[in-house]
Amino acid sequence: MTRNFMVVLLGSVFLAPAAMAQDFSGGLTFGLARSNISDVDVDLTGLSLDGRLAYNIGSGVTVGARFNTFSLDVSDADLDLNGNLIGLNVSYAISDAFSAGVFYEHGEVGADVSGTSLSAIASSNTYGIEGSYTTGALKLGAFVSVSDTGGLIGAALASADLDVRSFGLSASYSPNSQLTVGGSAIRTTFDIGAINQDFDVDYIGLAGVYDINDTFTVFGGLSRTSQNDLDLDVTTIGLGVAYDLTAMAGMPMSVSLELARTTPDLGGSDIDVDTVRLGLSIPLGTKTTKAPLNSTADAILNPSHNAITQTVLNF
Repeated sequence: MTRNFMVVLLGSVFLAPAAMAQDFSGGLTFGLARSNISDVDVDLTGLSLDGRLAYNIGSGVTVGARFNTFSLDVSDADLDLNGNLIGLNVSYAISDAFSAGVFYEHGEVGADVSGTSLSAIASSNTYGIEGSYTTGALKLGAFVSVSDTGGLIGAALASADLDVRSFGLSASYSPNSQLTVGGSAIRTTFDIGAINQDFDVDYIGLAGVYDINDTFTVFGGLSRTSQNDLDLDVTTIGLGVAYDLTAMAGMPMSVSLELARTTPDLGGSDIDVDTVRLGLSIPLGTKTTKAPLNSTADAILNPSHNAITQTVLNF
């Protein structure tokens, strides 16, 4: 995973100038994070690369891509955790207000234990259709999708006759160029045919981004994922600030700092995972991202299409 991370990192650096010269929009965020788990003497140090691109090829057709990749080093243990999410989408503007499209996402989580690579502990492929409606400063979105599972967990569930389906809603409101607020909600249902049982995982998040001036931006988000059968809740809150470095760097870029807390609660017993995130963000082409792409706020305002992957993105 470390090798893959470096390849993507270097490729992004060299591709950025070319993308900026074309009719692209989007951005990149290079991230560094440090997390501490309460009541346990364990620290996590992470590297991440998050990107989102969109290209209008004309006639109302837009092609988009996203990628999120991370690597976590667990202190005092010969263990590294890693994961990535890669997505592609094509949309068509039916009118000035309506658009519709299709998407595909691949996500996986792996580990390196004492030098032994477990490349895909769990993986998924998600396919679906989505649409959006824009009126004035308000944008609404919806999607439906199906997923198949892979990796070690997928192999273990091969005989369970498992079907995974999701649907989601999103909304954002930008009353002016300085402020954007919004939210997203996703339900992913695991239908296990072998036992004729359904299990729902529900996600909901709210976020906001505000440009104080041309230099400083503040952002924040709150999300919760719930699974009622297990009495499990995972709550994440993140608050941060970004500083525009364009004047000093001679090219568009910003640096950000975010403080986040994730609290998994299983049957009333919870722990806190406190995280400090640093980010270096570079817009590509037309700037469309307001919060850094490694932030809780951006994950909520630009969600994935599965409640599980979305929860990981918020962490």
